[in-house]
Amino acid sequence: MARSVCGGAVVAAIVLLGATGAESHERHAHSPSPSPTAPGSTDAGAPVAPASAQASTAAPTPVPPIEVDVRDALFQHLHNKIVHFPLALGVAAALLLILSARWPQYWPAARLLLFLAAAAAIGAYFSGRVQEE
Repeated sequence: MARSVCGGAVVAAIVLLGATGAESHERHAHSPSPSPTAPGSTDAGAPVAPASAQASTAAPTPVPPIEVDVRDALFQHLHNKIVHFPLALGVAAALLLILSARWPQYWPAARLLLFLAAAAAIGAYFSGRVQEE
Protein backbone atom coordinates (compact mmCIF):
# COMPACT_ATOMS: atom_id res chain seq x y z
CA MET A 1 0.00 0.00 0.00
CA ALA A 2 2.89 2.35 0.75
CA ARG A 3 4.12 1.92 -2.82
CA SER A 4 0.78 3.08 -4.29
CA VAL A 5 0.67 6.04 -1.89
CA CYS A 6 4.16 7.07 -3.04
CA GLY A 7 3.08 6.65 -6.67
CA GLY A 8 0.04 8.83 -6.00
CA ALA A 9 2.25 11.46 -4.40
CA VAL A 10 4.51 11.47 -7.44
CA VAL A 11 1.53 11.88 -9.78
CA ALA A 12 0.14 14.71 -7.62
CA ALA A 13 3.52 16.48 -7.63
CA ILE A 14 3.76 16.21 -11.41
CA VAL A 15 0.26 17.62 -11.83
CA LEU A 16 0.92 20.48 -9.41
CA LEU A 17 4.26 21.37 -10.97
CA GLY A 18 3.20 20.84 -14.60
CA ALA A 19 2.78 23.54 -17.19
CA THR A 20 -0.40 25.57 -17.18
CA GLY A 21 -3.06 25.18 -19.81
CA ALA A 22 -2.52 28.80 -20.86
CA GLU A 23 0.86 27.96 -22.35
CA SER A 24 -0.45 25.18 -24.52
CA HIS A 25 -3.42 27.26 -25.61
CA GLU A 26 -1.24 30.09 -26.90
CA ARG A 27 0.84 27.81 -29.12
CA HIS A 28 -1.82 26.93 -31.67
CA ALA A 29 -2.85 29.24 -34.49
CA HIS A 30 -6.12 31.10 -34.09
CA SER A 31 -8.53 31.24 -36.98
CA PRO A 32 -10.70 34.31 -37.49
CA SER A 33 -14.26 34.04 -36.28
CA PRO A 34 -16.82 33.48 -39.01
CA SER A 35 -18.63 36.53 -40.31
CA PRO A 36 -22.40 36.65 -39.78
CA THR A 37 -22.85 37.86 -43.38
CA ALA A 38 -21.53 36.51 -46.65
CA PRO A 39 -18.38 38.20 -48.02
CA GLY A 40 -20.19 39.92 -50.90
CA SER A 41 -23.34 40.97 -49.03
CA THR A 42 -23.71 43.96 -46.76
CA ASP A 43 -26.03 45.08 -44.04
CA ALA A 44 -28.32 48.01 -44.80
CA GLY A 45 -26.38 51.22 -44.31
CA ALA A 46 -23.01 49.55 -43.63
CA PRO A 47 -20.17 50.94 -45.76
CA VAL A 48 -18.32 48.49 -47.97
CA ALA A 49 -14.52 48.72 -48.12
CA PRO A 50 -12.81 47.84 -51.39
CA ALA A 51 -11.03 44.46 -51.52
CA SER A 52 -7.63 46.14 -51.74
CA ALA A 53 -8.25 48.06 -48.50
CA GLN A 54 -9.25 44.89 -46.65
CA ALA A 55 -6.10 43.05 -47.74
CA SER A 56 -3.76 45.86 -46.65
CA THR A 57 -4.83 45.82 -42.99
CA ALA A 58 -2.05 44.78 -40.65
CA ALA A 59 -2.25 41.55 -38.70
CA PRO A 60 -2.85 41.98 -34.98
CA THR A 61 0.21 41.81 -32.78
CA PRO A 62 0.54 38.48 -30.98
CA VAL A 63 -0.14 38.40 -27.28
CA PRO A 64 2.98 37.53 -25.27
CA PRO A 65 2.83 34.18 -23.46
CA ILE A 66 1.79 34.12 -19.83
CA GLU A 67 4.75 33.48 -17.55
CA VAL A 68 3.94 31.80 -14.25
CA ASP A 69 6.41 31.45 -11.40
CA VAL A 70 5.69 27.91 -10.20
CA ARG A 71 6.95 28.53 -6.68
CA ASP A 72 4.65 31.53 -6.19
CA ALA A 73 1.70 29.72 -7.76
CA LEU A 74 2.24 26.68 -5.56
CA PHE A 75 2.66 28.43 -2.21
CA GLN A 76 0.38 31.45 -2.65
CA HIS A 77 -3.01 30.85 -0.98
CA LEU A 78 -1.77 27.48 0.24
CA HIS A 79 -4.73 27.06 2.61
CA ASN A 80 -7.15 27.10 -0.32
CA LYS A 81 -5.19 24.31 -1.95
CA ILE A 82 -4.83 21.93 1.01
CA VAL A 83 -8.07 22.47 2.92
CA HIS A 84 -9.85 19.76 0.91
CA PHE A 85 -7.32 17.01 1.59
CA PRO A 86 -8.49 16.30 5.18
CA LEU A 87 -12.05 15.95 3.95
CA ALA A 88 -11.28 13.61 1.08
CA LEU A 89 -8.75 11.56 3.03
CA GLY A 90 -11.11 11.34 6.01
CA VAL A 91 -13.99 10.07 3.86
CA ALA A 92 -11.70 7.53 2.18
CA ALA A 93 -10.42 6.40 5.60
CA ALA A 94 -13.96 6.03 6.92
CA LEU A 95 -14.88 3.91 3.91
CA LEU A 96 -11.84 1.69 4.42
CA LEU A 97 -12.58 1.40 8.15
CA ILE A 98 -16.07 0.18 7.32
CA LEU A 99 -14.66 -2.28 4.79
CA SER A 100 -11.99 -3.45 7.24
CA ALA A 101 -14.70 -4.94 9.47
CA ARG A 102 -15.26 -7.52 6.73
CA TRP A 103 -11.78 -7.53 5.13
CA PRO A 104 -9.05 -6.91 7.72
CA GLN A 105 -6.35 -6.28 5.09
CA TYR A 106 -7.78 -2.75 4.62
CA TRP A 107 -7.03 -1.78 8.23
CA PRO A 108 -3.41 -0.55 7.65
CA ALA A 109 -4.47 1.57 4.68
CA ALA A 110 -7.31 3.09 6.72
CA ARG A 111 -4.90 4.01 9.52
CA LEU A 112 -2.48 5.57 7.04
CA LEU A 113 -5.28 7.63 5.48
CA LEU A 114 -6.42 8.78 8.92
CA PHE A 115 -2.86 9.84 9.75
CA LEU A 116 -2.54 11.72 6.45
CA ALA A 117 -5.93 13.37 6.99
CA ALA A 118 -4.86 14.53 10.45
CA ALA A 119 -1.56 15.88 9.11
CA ALA A 120 -3.36 17.69 6.28
CA ALA A 121 -5.85 19.14 8.78
CA ILE A 122 -3.00 20.52 10.89
CA GLY A 123 -1.37 21.96 7.78
CA ALA A 124 -4.67 23.49 6.64
CA TYR A 125 -5.21 25.06 10.07
CA PHE A 126 -1.82 26.72 10.23
CA SER A 127 -1.84 27.82 6.60
CA GLY A 128 -5.28 29.33 7.19
CA ARG A 129 -3.95 31.27 10.16
CA VAL A 130 -1.08 32.61 8.05
CA GLN A 131 -3.38 33.46 5.13
CA GLU A 132 -5.79 35.25 7.46
CA GLU A 133 -3.07 37.76 8.32
